[in-house]
Amino acid sequence: VMTCRSELTFTIFRKLWRKIRSGSGSQMDSALVWREIKSFIKGSVAALQLNHKERSLPKNRFLSLDEYLALPRKQSRMDGTQRREVYALFLSYEKLKKEGAYYDECDLVYNIAGRISLMDCTYIEQMTTDDSNLLQIDSLFVDEVQDFTQAELYILAKLCCDPNNLFLAGDTAQSIAVGVDFRFTD
Repeated sequence: VMTCRSELTFTIFRKLWRKIRSGSGSQMDSALVWREIKSFIKGSVAALQLNHKERSLPKNRFLSLDEYLALPRKQSRMDGTQRREVYALFLSYEKLKKEGAYYDECDLVYNIAGRISLMDCTYIEQMTTDDSNLLQIDSLFVDEVQDFTQAELYILAKLCCDPNNLFLAGDTAQSIAVGVDFRFTD
């Protein structure tokens, strides 16, 4: 039996916020927690865990608490106590997401990254010469890059056979995506 799943967006996250923080006593702002989940716990390149042998296991689809706590303060501006609280809320979020048959954008990115990691440019070039429908991407131009997570940018870089033909443009002063803590230095 297949279950129809729905995307869990920030709007739905806010509606579920009471349930997510139920019993935790947390007074954290939902937007701050969403940012930490989307930008670091699930949306960082490290969270993709592409080299992990058992990456298909649900526990390997995001940073562990230790990995999250080890992030530099320049990356996540929260201290250790706040990160522990965020991580507990994240686990509650993941549980509610599963119970409600939801997926989020980071789940999609994780799935796509896994599929891309199975291929390399040599394989892609071979597929295109074999009259396959797979389109080879020589150059890629991306605007509004400040609204992408690290993991999404990683995927775009992997799709372009020559990383020197990847052109990214953006303005960190005008980010409109909720939950993305973008910095060009990251």
